[in-house]
Amino acid sequence: IFQSVGYRKGILSVSLTNFALPLFAHTKERFTEFELRSAFTLSSKYSKRLYWLLSQWKSVGSKDYDICELRELLGTDSPGSSKLSAYSLFADLRRMVKRCCDEITAVTDIKVGVEWYKRGRSYAIASFSIDKKLFVPVATLQDSPEFVAFEKLVNRWPYFTPEQIRQMWERGVREDRFEAKMKELTRYVGSHPGKIDNPKAFVVKCFAEAGFIKPACARPGDNDYLLQRKGVIDMIVKAVASGSPKEIFSEMMSRYAITDDELVG
Repeated sequence: IFQSVGYRKGILSVSLTNFALPLFAHTKERFTEFELRSAFTLSSKYSKRLYWLLSQWKSVGSKDYDICELRELLGTDSPGSSKLSAYSLFADLRRMVKRCCDEITAVTDIKVGVEWYKRGRSYAIASFSIDKKLFVPVATLQDSPEFVAFEKLVNRWPYFTPEQIRQMWERGVREDRFEAKMKELTRYVGSHPGKIDNPKAFVVKCFAEAGFIKPACARPGDNDYLLQRKGVIDMIVKAVASGSPKEIFSEMMSRYAITDDELVG
């Protein structure tokens, strides 16, 4: 969704990707607050994109996509591309779409299914069924079975906070990458006895340097933190004034302890 994020002189600047830009153009008119909240709860970027696409057809109940069109809309590379992606093979694409459908069904206001149909000998059409749920609880990331399993794995090591685990998940870190990194660091610590005084700080620092989690940020009371906080408040105020729902910034408000009163005026 975000192509780049920058912070300078108390101003937080966010640049949207070409895919996200038209979705944010009239979000208040096109989507309810719950739909927006659901979309930001989804952990996979492909789940988010598929949810945006299918939500527009839930009153119809179904939507068919040519597979080449679906690849383009989801942002994967087609088999004819010069640069192949992890989903260039149809079998991999089908598994990925199935995972997206399961996650959308688990944490949003719609239940999604998919069937695949051939044109000749090759699969060519993805046919989605879209059913509105009669009652939907507030969606949380903890409702995702995949995230719960990942969280359980990470918690085997007493190094990471719940926020850092969420950061890993949102940055695409999954069980295989996490375990590979931990094995690498475990081997390093074992081969340098007595050199690592604080294993927890060492592991967290290495994960931040690898881009798995955010680097340690300024703490409340520091000047840098206060500047960051002011920039976040200004950004939220401008976004809400332009029509964006305040709820999509709830996590950021919680992180910086921003109250509703501070957003007034």
